[in-house]
Amino acid sequence: MRRGAAAVAAALCAAALLGVPSASASRFLQHGIFDDASIQYGNPDKVFPVLQTLRAKLIRVNLVWGGPGGVAKRRPANAANPADPAYDWSSYDRTVNYAAQFGIKVVFSIVRTPPWANGAAGGNVAPRNALDLQRFAAAAATRYSGTYAAADGRLLPPVRHWLAWNEPNNPAFLRPQYRKVGARWVAQSPIDYAKICNAIYR
Repeated sequence: MRRGAAAVAAALCAAALLGVPSASASRFLQHGIFDDASIQYGNPDKVFPVLQTLRAKLIRVNLVWGGPGGVAKRRPANAANPADPAYDWSSYDRTVNYAAQFGIKVVFSIVRTPPWANGAAGGNVAPRNALDLQRFAAAAATRYSGTYAAADGRLLPPVRHWLAWNEPNNPAFLRPQYRKVGARWVAQSPIDYAKICNAIYR
């Protein structure tokens, strides 16, 4: 009797599984890769054909505001103007041009505060004045709007996807995480991150 009941149960389970429709990939899901070492600083003539072979639809690139590899080499006179001489966008222009050539979308993540914007406290410390970051984000959005001409006269491809910073709950990317107020510790990173997000969004 037990064997018969077990056989019936097994048959019912098998029938139920056969009736379940097969899962299919979401049409909204896009596969992407984050690898600045290869994508941003490697040889694009070798990297982008590999990305195409992997069928990558998106690449995430850290758009470094200041510090090593950063766009802002010094404090700009007109920070919202992408043509300000303090800015060097050349490596990012190269990346967006290659990405467009291979049909890959770029996701820019604005990161790292320049020394002049936070008293040289470190690239992982929020700017003292969020307006400095807001103006840089405006310059970046203008440059990669799809309507901005590079020095050679060609329009730069548009970047439609943007992120603010990286892992704000990790002191490697945003500090301080906490500050002492009286006798207790208060979370500081959410406060700073909200200011960063608001500046970039605006």
